[in-house]
Amino acid sequence: MRSLSYKRIFDRTILESVLAHYTSLVGISGQIKNSYRQYVLKKGSPSIVPIEVSEAQRGDFENAYSNKPVSAGLNWISELYINGLNSCPFCGGDGARTIEHYLPQASYPEFSVYSLNLLPSCGSCNSKRNSLNAHGATTSPLHPYFDKQILKKLNVYTVVNFDCGIIGFHLTYDRTPFNDEEQLRIDYHIEISLDETSYINRTLDSLETLRISAEKYNSATEFRKQVIDDQIYISERKKDYNSWHHALCKGLAALSNDNLHAIFGDSFNLRAPPPSNESD
Repeated sequence: MRSLSYKRIFDRTILESVLAHYTSLVGISGQIKNSYRQYVLKKGSPSIVPIEVSEAQRGDFENAYSNKPVSAGLNWISELYINGLNSCPFCGGDGARTIEHYLPQASYPEFSVYSLNLLPSCGSCNSKRNSLNAHGATTSPLHPYFDKQILKKLNVYTVVNFDCGIIGFHLTYDRTPFNDEEQLRIDYHIEISLDETSYINRTLDSLETLRISAEKYNSATEFRKQVIDDQIYISERKKDYNSWHHALCKGLAALSNDNLHAIFGDSFNLRAPPPSNESD
């Protein structure tokens, strides 16, 4: 759950190449341009009325996206897969290995190959949203390009609890900086994006990694300073904001030393110190 820097693509130029390659679209070129102008002005709102297209035109939009022909100027789409993102900008999960149509292709074929509508995403949250952002949706998820002000203030963290002696996790955020409308959008975004099973499994994996790191330290105070604070710093230096690992470390940082000891106490001081090089 983070903003992205837009890699500028000259969509107007691309449209001319697409029209030359997929000639069935020539007759609606004006409508396509006007609709995309609305997309920018309304920041990807699903209130935009889709243009009417024939089956042949819909097929050409789908082929343009699927095939990404160089002759139509669409080879840049494949570069979106190689993005260097360690976490999904939509849900905070691992990586961003698929391409998301922010306004879904089924509802808005005219935005199939427009750059502001194509965003890196992880497969699980992409599938979970599916067509929930189709035309007429009353609330839309956060847009990594258009909702930068919200995303820059968003502080997502994991609440770690100990109900019935079992560690549990809950992903939440600091609501203070946001008005009611913004909170509604953030809540909706998390609800339709977060794959709970993936989140729990990834958080358990991060916790296990931290347990192993704890073996080098003698106390919760030392572990907090040397590991938890360091992991938060590393995530933020990498601009890996609000990833699930980042969220877990922020949640752990908020715990008391007694609670940290309850989680990691069995690991403290397990790793033997290196043998001394001094001779007898």
